[in-house]
Amino acid sequence: MSTRSSGSHNATVLLAEDEEMVRSMAQLVLEKAGFPTLAVADGVEALELFSSDGAVILDVSMPRLNGDAALKQMRAQRPDLPALLTSGYEADDLLPGLEGPGLVFLKKPYAPQTLVRELRALLGQPRSPQKGFLGAAGNLEGPESVP
Repeated sequence: MSTRSSGSHNATVLLAEDEEMVRSMAQLVLEKAGFPTLAVADGVEALELFSSDGAVILDVSMPRLNGDAALKQMRAQRPDLPALLTSGYEADDLLPGLEGPGLVFLKKPYAPQTLVRELRALLGQPRSPQKGFLGAAGNLEGPESVP
């Protein structure tokens, strides 16, 4: 199942996360931050919906097709694709051969403001000058973590 939001000038984000609660929370946070988000449950769905614009956020461990395998296929079409990989495991244990520019690893659990900050940095966007991690686009603030 996929969900799409619109109405922003920011890059569209393709979010692939198999844990429904994490996926829903991350999508909400991204949309509040002004990123149109397309959310799916695994790497196969992500490949089906992948387009050459925007950025991807992929959980490393997912059923059917994991995040690093999906990213390799996506980067075969677009080598400079901005990608943020997430996992509860350490990056050194998971991502041999996937280092380089345009790739960020975010260890779970992560705070919502960390997700937005890392995505903005990955896309070369400045941090919001407004108070709160979402700035003018939303009003979520706080140290809560997304598992």
